[in-house]
Amino acid sequence: MNRESLVISSVGPDNSIRTWTRIDRSYDLALIDYSPEPLCFEDLSPQYLLQNKDYKCPNFVALFRKHPEILDSYKRFLFIDDDLILSSTDLEELLTYSRTSGVAICQPSLDRSSQYSWSHLLNKPGVDFEHTNFIEVQIFCMSVELLQRTLPFFGLALTGFGLDFVFHHFIEKHKFQASILHKIKTLHPKRSVQQTVHSRVNAKEEDLAILANLRFALDKMIPEDTHKLQAVIRGRTYPSYPKAILRNLLARVFQRLR
Repeated sequence: MNRESLVISSVGPDNSIRTWTRIDRSYDLALIDYSPEPLCFEDLSPQYLLQNKDYKCPNFVALFRKHPEILDSYKRFLFIDDDLILSSTDLEELLTYSRTSGVAICQPSLDRSSQYSWSHLLNKPGVDFEHTNFIEVQIFCMSVELLQRTLPFFGLALTGFGLDFVFHHFIEKHKFQASILHKIKTLHPKRSVQQTVHSRVNAKEEDLAILANLRFALDKMIPEDTHKLQAVIRGRTYPSYPKAILRNLLARVFQRLR
């Protein structure tokens, strides 16, 4: 069976992936296991299974480094956090919408009891979908064309923080269409501060550096050809900025990407 879509998740011990995936599915499945001890996924028979103990975005990059043929094998890619709760039927509907609507990137709305950062993503009853210029990184489904343009920036993020501004840049500057699907909603369970990756010791400084590097990459290297894309996937990095100027740089990031 020649499947057009690949669903990708970075998975740890406390996951909810069996709420949204199943063995009888229309897509291929890629799981990156970051657990201290390997987890068992025999019941799901993923097409790709990788052990890599890192943050979400470096894990995604590790998958593409190990299997570079993936970019030529699928037309759309759905990235989903392992703690999200979503029915398998709704995930299939999200893929169908991505395939038939013509949008470059889309995501479901968030259940109103979810932990959230952006209020425009909360579910709007009675609304099927709405176009947007800002997609979050908890769950997003994108075309291969947009992924080829944005994948080099994945390696500059850790938890995904800052990558949403990269998506915004491409939506605004390069006219890629984006939608929020309100007829589908996912639940992002609320967690204590101790449970979140942003409770890491140097989170603020690290996040400022991530935004600075993403801004530098957007300014200096919007990849237009496979040569440049592959160079970044293979591990090219960008210089970090001194902490003294990060706050000014952060202000410029938000000003130019809003």
